[in-house]
Amino acid sequence: MYSEKQKIRKQMLLLRDGMTREEVEFLSKEIIDRVYSMQQFKESNLIMSYVNFRNEVKTVDFIDKCISLGKKVAVPKIVDTGEKRQEIIAVQITGVSHLAKGKFGILEPGEKNLAVIDPSCLDFIVVPGIAFDLNKNRLGFGKGFYDRFLSRTNTRCIKVGLAYEMQIIESLPFSHYDIPLDFVVTEKRML
Repeated sequence: MYSEKQKIRKQMLLLRDGMTREEVEFLSKEIIDRVYSMQQFKESNLIMSYVNFRNEVKTVDFIDKCISLGKKVAVPKIVDTGEKRQEIIAVQITGVSHLAKGKFGILEPGEKNLAVIDPSCLDFIVVPGIAFDLNKNRLGFGKGFYDRFLSRTNTRCIKVGLAYEMQIIESLPFSHYDIPLDFVVTEKRML
């Protein structure tokens, strides 16, 4: 299963990394507009969103728009938990301008005055992925950060993956550790 996941990761990252900045901007706007139209999003008060990295679907403007709409917004921060393990925590922010490059070069909150949010309090979470399938399974970078985090959210929290249509495949290898999403949103459809 691991080698099959690695093969899919490699293929999808090549496709995604080959996108132009204009394609990323245009398609990201299409995808985010679909998220804004979701009733579940409109009814959510506490949202968590990944901060885009490389050619992922752009979320920076989405985060700022959520804040301007009066929603509380958290973003992930990777922290060391001891025993050579790292985990994601949700940290509430008041704007993306306060973020700085963290582990893996991804923008995240700094080290001081962190307003950590309990995952069980989240209403709506936007997660990244390298590939997604028709059953709303996701494939990340293989470190398990998001699956462990998602396992701590409550059952009413809406879990949404953002993807370009080219990232959707029929079926992904799936283990009992993998947490399926409630929706996957692309520029063409909502699964």
